[in-house]
Amino acid sequence: MKKIFLLLVWILFFAGYHLAYASLSTNEIMYDLPGSDSADGKSREWVEVYNSGGSNVSVDASKWRIYDGSANRTINGEVDFSVPAGSYVIWAGDKETFLMDHANFSGTVYDTGISSLNNTSGILKILNQDGDAVDSVNYASSQGGAGDGNSLQKIAGSWLG
Repeated sequence: MKKIFLLLVWILFFAGYHLAYASLSTNEIMYDLPGSDSADGKSREWVEVYNSGGSNVSVDASKWRIYDGSANRTINGEVDFSVPAGSYVIWAGDKETFLMDHANFSGTVYDTGISSLNNTSGILKILNQDGDAVDSVNYASSQGGAGDGNSLQKIAGSWLG
């Protein structure tokens, strides 16, 4: 009986460990801004990430990546941080450019070096420290947000622009 109990505790521990990562998801994508997608050679594109879980998700910025369709991008200028339960963070192509474009934004922004999201269709993945995708999104300009000043947003489980 004790062995069965220990086995169940072990299974729940490791299942919970992986569920914490699964709670990070892409919630909004600004992939095609009106005019230029860059300013002074710096990307204006960004991705909003949401932690839908009940606990904080720890991120080792030296190992986590965001795949933008062409490369695995790092989270620049950070070592370790956490995304609080129920919170949103912005992973911007260039943090300073994002903050200039959104002067009243008071949330958390991380610089990822996303250089150019595809403006017609693409795939985004959040990769954990093991390189496993904890979230993956395929998007297309037909969903909305194509150069009209709107982002592509996940609303009630559907992507709308």
